Formats: sequence, C-alpha cells, structure tokens
Amino acid sequence: MKKPYHYFIAGVATILLPVGIFILLIFALSFAVENTLFNDKSAKDNIYILSEINSPNQKSVVTTFNHSGGGAAGWSGLKVNVRKREENFDSSEYVFSTNSGTKVQTNWENDSTVSISYSSNDRILSLYQKGWSKDKTVKILYKKK
Repeated sequence: MKKPYHYFIAGVATILLPVGIFILLIFALSFAVENTLFNDKSAKDNIYILSEINSPNQKSVVTTFNHSGGGAAGWSGLKVNVRKREENFDSSEYVFSTNSGTKVQTNWENDSTVSISYSSNDRILSLYQKGWSKDKTVKILYKKK
C-alpha cells in the first residue's frame, strides 16, 4: 500500500503544474506582444554630419551634426562633438547641443581651443554647453551672435 503523502504530492503537482505552465505562457506572450508592438526598430535615431574640421596640429577634430529621431512625434537638434582625431565619432559624446533651427559655426582658435558661434531667431532657445572636451585637452569658447 502506498503511503498517504504520495497521494498528497500527486494532488498538489496536478494542480500546480498546469497553473505554472499557464503563468509562464502569459509572461512569454506579454513579452512577445511588447517587443512586437512597442519596440519600433524603424524609428532609430538619424545622424547627419554637417561639418568636420581638424585642429591646426591635426590632433583633434570638431564635428557638427544633426541628431534626430522619434518617428511621427519626433525631435531634432544640432550638436557638436570634440574628440581626438584617432577616436571614432560617438554621437552620445557632445559638448554643445541646441535647437535644429539654430545656426552653428565652429572654428579652431589654436591647437587646444575651439570656438562655437551660434545664432537663432527662435523665441525659446535650448542650449547645452560644456567648457572642455571629454579628455580635457580642448577648451571650448562660446559666442552668441
């Protein structure tokens, strides 16, 4: 004769196993729906390089670029990146950011100083400015026109 706890374990497993499988299916289905409907791969960021200027000693480069994305309710802005010439361009590393309607000019003052001039007719102007490049070798001056 089987012991009574074998029947108890079999009864609990009979109930918990289908419930566990059902819960796993719900999680898998919700994950699949979320990745399919809410993860739009076509709405990636767009990067357009507008200008690249090497420093007089050719050791650094300043890049002005337009960064946009977001699909139908999208956004757009102008950014400036300063880096060593041998480094790859990284759009997430920037020293200046503003509205896309702003006019931006970059100019090397000397080997270790770059000036960024900007002008805009917008009533509201959004600005982000850093005083030095990421590696602290290039000083950045700003001029509002």
